Amino acid sequence: GAALVLGKDIKEDDARVKMLKAKFARFGITFDAKAPFAIRINTGEIEAPAKPEGYAVRITKEGALLQGRDMLGTTWAVVSLIQLVDQQKKSLRICSVSDWPDVLMRCHTMTFRHGLEIDLFCKLDCGCQQSMKTLYFGDTPIRKLVEEQAIRLHRAFGLDYMAGDRSQTMYPKFPLTSERTFQRNLEHCSWIAAAGGIPYILHDDSRHPLHPQDVERNGNAANQDMKYFTRLYRAVKEKYPDFRMNFGPVFYWGPYYSPGFKTLEKKYNEPWDKYNEAIKKELDPEIMVTWTGYRLITYDNLKSDTDWAFNAFGRKPFYWQNRPGLHNGDVYPADVMPWTEWYCEGWGTNVSGNVVNSGLPSRASMCMTMGDALWNMKGYKAAESVRRALDALAGSGFHDIVKAAG
Repeated sequence: GAALVLGKDIKEDDARVKMLKAKFARFGITFDAKAPFAIRINTGEIEAPAKPEGYAVRITKEGALLQGRDMLGTTWAVVSLIQLVDQQKKSLRICSVSDWPDVLMRCHTMTFRHGLEIDLFCKLDCGCQQSMKTLYFGDTPIRKLVEEQAIRLHRAFGLDYMAGDRSQTMYPKFPLTSERTFQRNLEHCSWIAAAGGIPYILHDDSRHPLHPQDVERNGNAANQDMKYFTRLYRAVKEKYPDFRMNFGPVFYWGPYYSPGFKTLEKKYNEPWDKYNEAIKKELDPEIMVTWTGYRLITYDNLKSDTDWAFNAFGRKPFYWQNRPGLHNGDVYPADVMPWTEWYCEGWGTNVSGNVVNSGLPSRASMCMTMGDALWNMKGYKAAESVRRALDALAGSGFHDIVKAAG
């Protein structure tokens, strides 16, 4: 057994403490206040790295010390302690760990409440639901409750949660020039903010045609959308100072210029350069902007590409890897994923976040290897990572079975 000693910033009912107790109980390890071996969390006896999400763990024969630099750092310290348990011997491995991630806001789409454990144990610091339960059906109390619970479960561990919903402006088409639309969006973003989430406003594939009233009054999206979302963002932020927002623009890739862009320009009077110029000049600089690389589906990103995005949007892009699979979008569980070959050196300083278009449980092993790669880009070993992922998901030796079957 082990004693548990908590620092002043962490309480018995903390989600991390509950997780630690639940996992240790599953391993057959009990907690006893009189046990000579003590696990001490955030007692200040060791120092965590001075980096976002930094943490330190020190395990000796006498006990274990855990220290987080911030809330997420403490979460990763507890997660690492659980991962350091030898389940057969019901003991902890003696070691010292001092660690932090290379890339912040590491996430995948289609996170849901059952995916939280994968996010935690892959050290993915952000959940992302591209299509909330309210999509097409409205913000009914039960659908809002489902989404709020997912947000709150993530936030209890310090993880961010991006709640995406195209129905706020695109399905159906609401005129942004209507004050009723603004109040609808304000209410929607406010309850997400109250739960601690990040609204993901997607204006991508079906933004056009605009509502006729918007066309009559403003001509195109470039003349109105950025002003509108800046007003919305600032209105929510007045009440919720920590509020954040992510915006998925119509022209979400570049510098490659596509035939689709030409169609939008000719058919809907929506010039690419004017639209991007409006993002840079009129969208609040704190709002994140999604970008998929130099084209719709990008497998390699140079620093010159992220530099282009920075100059086009006036901020670091939030990278959305649209189709990360190696087989035209399909993902096989045992695929060796070359994540770090796709991202230029210093990726974490070039982007504001990194999300892959994905889903659970079918792409769980892919998401796990992505977590490995974005945490430590220089230390990532693709073949070892997928083996660990599959063995963790389904039991020791499962990787070899799946690999042989493939």
